[in-house]
Amino acid sequence: MNTFSFWLPTKIVFERGGLEKGLRLAAGIGHSAFIVCGKNFASGSGLLNRITRVLSETRVTWTTFAQIKPEPDIENVEEGFSLYQRSGGDMILAVGGGSALDAGKAIAVLATNGGKLRDYFGVDKFGRKPLPVVAVPTTCGTGSEVTQYAVIVDRQAETKRTISSESIIPELAILDSDLLKTLPPLLVAATAMDAFSHAVESFLAVKANWLSRSFSLASLNALLKAIPQAVTEKEREKFKEIAFYGSMMAGLALNQTGTILIHGMGYVLTIFYGLHHGTANALLMPAVLKFLKAKGLEREVNEIESLWRGEDGLRKLLREIGLPLCLREIGGKPEDISDLVRLSEICCQRAVRNMGVKPTEEDYAEIWKALL
Repeated sequence: MNTFSFWLPTKIVFERGGLEKGLRLAAGIGHSAFIVCGKNFASGSGLLNRITRVLSETRVTWTTFAQIKPEPDIENVEEGFSLYQRSGGDMILAVGGGSALDAGKAIAVLATNGGKLRDYFGVDKFGRKPLPVVAVPTTCGTGSEVTQYAVIVDRQAETKRTISSESIIPELAILDSDLLKTLPPLLVAATAMDAFSHAVESFLAVKANWLSRSFSLASLNALLKAIPQAVTEKEREKFKEIAFYGSMMAGLALNQTGTILIHGMGYVLTIFYGLHHGTANALLMPAVLKFLKAKGLEREVNEIESLWRGEDGLRKLLREIGLPLCLREIGGKPEDISDLVRLSEICCQRAVRNMGVKPTEEDYAEIWKALL
């Protein structure tokens, strides 16, 4: 058996209708919350009112930054930090999809270390412990509520960059699947396929071990059972909850391993076409897995592909849930290939380290051409 160390510091409250119960635990973490959320859902759905009502009841004060973009960039995070500097707070309460949760973690770092966000990309690049984070995910795909990563867009560098540290793993994660009720079917599909990608990539990463792979397989089995039904009308809420669980399990695996080529090249699609992160990963997955099989990972890829009957089974799943299968479906053209290859070299640096296989420019070009 291979040796490993594993750090799981998050208290997880996984309960349908358990939002208020979980939030009461936040009073034991801090007395003043800096709430980080997106512009629309938390306020428009009444979720923010429910959260602040519990905070009031538990005598926790709060300030709200409800300006997180769907793909937060450095400027967006630093705008939130600017408000934090004026208001203060001793914990971050991040509410939303992966964008809000990652932005909340990044603000937690800035709150105690100051400076500019670019100072902290990489592994443990700061000296002071960040503020504690309470995470309330509202999509079934991020897993950020249990991970040590905060992924932020760096538009100047034309890539996404990552803050990585065990000290930004949330102290409390509240997973209430009732918060997924208004999530549109296409967003359920896209976010769940992001979680699916986390599980696949963590299984294939060089740091994978027996424990992380058990999380990956548990995640994949849950997601394969849940995703088609969660996207249709029949028993949607039951299967969303299963997908929520699968997303969390993928996050636990990811914490050990990081992501590989699917995510790295997925960043390219998000930056170049504005494609949703999970949709980008799903589109890339069949072609990247085929590439990895040809580069020495055939046994590992075959092991997980057996869960969904290979490339054809994966494509059938993606078509069934309404996600694109080729670049032409998202406006891609043959003349885009050179830019996509250039951005791949930029965006995949961390992915290559986590994967142990270094693609050439020709490899990237072949993958993109196959996706046309």
